[in-house]
Amino acid sequence: GARVTAARTQINGFMQALLLYRNSTGTFPSVQQGLAALRTRPADAPPNWDGPYLQSDVPADPWGRPYVYTYPSAMGDEP
Repeated sequence: GARVTAARTQINGFMQALLLYRNSTGTFPSVQQGLAALRTRPADAPPNWDGPYLQSDVPADPWGRPYVYTYPSAMGDEP
């Protein structure tokens, strides 16, 4: 239960940061840029990148695995 709650909290934080990224740049990060684009400006970032959008590096999930970012997601164009 606690790990599921922690994962949901982290994912909600990523979602908020991704929306800020999209509001600044007009698009979500590419799959190649990944969630790291929320913290560190990618070399191919749009000129209006105004990050960092996360206060710290992307952590592993509560089970110790890396988060997987896909865009567009299997559920539509939102991450």
